[in-house]
Amino acid sequence: MINTKKEEVIKIEETVESIECDCCHKTILPSDHIEWQELLNINFTGGYGSIFGDEVMLETQLCQYCVRDVLGKFLRAKSDL
Repeated sequence: MINTKKEEVIKIEETVESIECDCCHKTILPSDHIEWQELLNINFTGGYGSIFGDEVMLETQLCQYCVRDVLGKFLRAKSDL
């Protein structure tokens, strides 16, 4: 879940204040650079005949630990180094 706050700069803009992992509910702040960079944001729209429903918007945010726990067995690690 992406938590936002409103700030007055020149005009009122919505900025991301924190992101909550939809799995473990850990709150991650932008100042926590490592965790912030490792967040996985999934956002897509189901297509025609989708099991989720036609044109249904789907989204989730997962911390790196939940990505490993939930998707880890399906992920392949590669390095260009």
